[in-house]
Amino acid sequence: MVVAHIIDSLDTGGAEVVAVNMANALSRVEGVTAHLVVTRHAEGDLRQRIAPGVQLLVLNKKGPLDIKALFRLRNYFIRENVDVVHAHSTSFLYPAILEPFSNFMLVWHDHYGLPVRPDGKRNYPYKLFSPLFDHVFCVSQQLVENAQKHLHVNPHHIQLLYNFSVPLQVSPAQQVAKPKDKKVIVMSANLRPQKDHGNLIAAVQLLVQKLPDIVVYCIGAGKDEAYKDSLKAKIEAAGLQNTLFLMGAQPNPFAYYNIADLAVLSSSSEGLPLTLIEYGFAGCAVVCTDVGQSAAVVNRESGWIVPAAHPQELADNMLYALTHPDEAAKKATRLQKHVHKFFSEEAAIEVVLKVYNAIVKT
Repeated sequence: MVVAHIIDSLDTGGAEVVAVNMANALSRVEGVTAHLVVTRHAEGDLRQRIAPGVQLLVLNKKGPLDIKALFRLRNYFIRENVDVVHAHSTSFLYPAILEPFSNFMLVWHDHYGLPVRPDGKRNYPYKLFSPLFDHVFCVSQQLVENAQKHLHVNPHHIQLLYNFSVPLQVSPAQQVAKPKDKKVIVMSANLRPQKDHGNLIAAVQLLVQKLPDIVVYCIGAGKDEAYKDSLKAKIEAAGLQNTLFLMGAQPNPFAYYNIADLAVLSSSSEGLPLTLIEYGFAGCAVVCTDVGQSAAVVNRESGWIVPAAHPQELADNMLYALTHPDEAAKKATRLQKHVHKFFSEEAAIEVVLKVYNAIVKT
């Protein structure tokens, strides 16, 4: 079987990491040839994570509909005899256009949900092309229900598939020194409004009043310059210039997880946060907001989960976790066992292969 995963970029977002991880995992399965198609450009921190066994195609498309890039993709699928195209998030457009004239089966992987227009209606391209989807994976139950309601796909072919992560080894060159006599807090999330860094900033402002010897590293790419500037202004207004740092995208976030006393996710909206799974694999104590499928990863036995957009509760739970290290360590161990059991590469790939085999045979 020949499978091509397709993603728009190699930036370190959740959908991008899952696409690369899946292609890598499939390249190690006997009888499967794995391809990874990137629609835009080859730059991005995930480039170095692509396994040698994965065949890479970079389309370098110019604009939303690049006819030359579309035909390059068509010729590639024909030449490589691709059986299944697994499109992540917004990358579904090109394979959906090609699907009626091709022999491959099309899987759409919904990481974020259907966009909503200002008039409240669901974004039409998803509904328009959805009859061409042979199967849909969603990263949360909420997205499953959303897709079943709005997409023109047999509900039996819309399925929950939890994200999975792969622990990364930290090389000596990647290691990060832990500041002396400081408690280290890490948050890994791209700089987007849904991640609600403002909630974190407000919580840290409250936290330093009771626990001043902390440092907070925020890892994540920020292409929205206006949003990034607004966060910098909030950090300055809160007097946190020497406490909370925007570190940008990092090629190996585990270098920061390894020195963290606490890992945090302050989002207002999520699907199933890959970040929480990474925290678990790294053995971090975790405080996160109760959004999307976060509670499927972190619960009261394995961490602290708080309402979204409540900086006081976020600060109180961060303070408790940092001042009760023995309890935090026990919860971190439970979380690590949980993610190994339910969010491993093996568990996800078993489900995915079962679907591939079923739709290719139909």
